[in-house]
Amino acid sequence: MDAFLSALLAASPAWAELWCVWQAQTTLKDAPVVLALLHTLTSLLQLALSTLRSPAAHVALDALAAALLSSHLRALYFHLSCDERPRVNSALHLLTHAVQRSPHHAALFLQHFDFSLSCLPKLSAPPRSKRKRADDGAPAPAPREGKGWDAGKVAKQPTRACYCRLVLAVLAHSGDSSALARALLTWHFVGPALNQLAADPPAHQLDVCTLLLTRVLPAGRGKGLGTPFWVDSI
Repeated sequence: MDAFLSALLAASPAWAELWCVWQAQTTLKDAPVVLALLHTLTSLLQLALSTLRSPAAHVALDALAAALLSSHLRALYFHLSCDERPRVNSALHLLTHAVQRSPHHAALFLQHFDFSLSCLPKLSAPPRSKRKRADDGAPAPAPREGKGWDAGKVAKQPTRACYCRLVLAVLAHSGDSSALARALLTWHFVGPALNQLAADPPAHQLDVCTLLLTRVLPAGRGKGLGTPFWVDSI
């Protein structure tokens, strides 16, 4: 796969063919084609550095990610708002890998993404537990074993798993403390990933706590985050 995608990159560094398919699918919305396109774009952004020997290849992939995070977000909003988990998860997965390329790409996401999307609460909701209610009538606690969170296929993972990875990617790659503060203040986006943390698998809870310990709390002691943020937002 890497060899094929590397050849595609060399033949069409401006991604003209892929963008033509992307533009056509904004109207046609053929589900199998859309899924294949989302997977192809994600695979391109996942290309190992060792397979890309040309600096121009890195520039082309950076441009691809930047375009996705700015001028092509509207189509991704449609995918995020649909009721098809494979397509929703694939869109979240693509955004995550685009954000992870650099602090610049994380900044593009924060600048252009619409954090008022009505679908965000649904995307961040924990998976419904199949356990019966407790004897006292209270909802049974969510399963803690993390079943499905690390499933091989993104389409089979809980949507919340993909959503939380996007949130963590934004926080981890937001650059300096000022940029991190802007990320944290998108509370409609970040908040649900943290507020529902108790229902998540222990491994994910550890990832979140580690990020807060190594990334957020040190920034809070600098100029980027002040006491009012923590008082008002937590």
